Amino acid sequence: MVILTAKKDIQGQRFGKLVVLKDSKKRTNKHIVWLCKCDCGEYHETTSSSLITGKTTSCGCKKTAELVGRKYGRLTVVKSLDKRSSNRNRIWLCECDCGKFTEVKTSNLSKGMVKSCGCLKKYYTGARNHMYKPNKTDEERENNRYVLGKYTIDYFRKRVYDRDDYTCRICKVKSGKLNAHHLNGWNWYKDGRFDVDNGVTLCENCHHKFHGIYGNGDNTKEQFEEYKEKALV
Repeated sequence: MVILTAKKDIQGQRFGKLVVLKDSKKRTNKHIVWLCKCDCGEYHETTSSSLITGKTTSCGCKKTAELVGRKYGRLTVVKSLDKRSSNRNRIWLCECDCGKFTEVKTSNLSKGMVKSCGCLKKYYTGARNHMYKPNKTDEERENNRYVLGKYTIDYFRKRVYDRDDYTCRICKVKSGKLNAHHLNGWNWYKDGRFDVDNGVTLCENCHHKFHGIYGNGDNTKEQFEEYKEKALV
């Protein structure tokens, strides 16, 4: 059972450039996450303590007031799009050095979580990767990829399925062919590859639809929340 901390109502209060709108119903370490609106027009979610202590005073616009023309990795920001992510982050159209265009939200740019349209990941594979060991066989590479100390990918899957009662978190289908989906992608979120909290159970159909929308690789927890929100509408 989750025990929540006492709720201090700060709805309507101003903290710097942020005005608190409502309880977002989300929790971080059992603390309430508030939905706020910034003077710049952006929405931002944060905790009471971050607001009251002055740690958070804006949506981040003080640092990213205007991103057009800025470069993040191989991406150059072209323009702001008229849409928002599930947590109300602004979405930017970016052009990659390879010539392709991609859409990225503000936080993924500022935190360096997305640095290309996906071509960078494809480039730094095999012998180009600084961790590449030429003496390993293909079989050894495949086996090592799915093992971390005492943990294996099968151990991860079972823990995720057990926690979710072998039920798809989107359509609620029970049993059948299931997938233990990584919220933050296997390819980039190495610390969470075997973390059960970084996994959710999806049926094959919902898993296929997710990757059909968001692609394979560089996936994030925010993408899943957005996908789940749309699926429940």
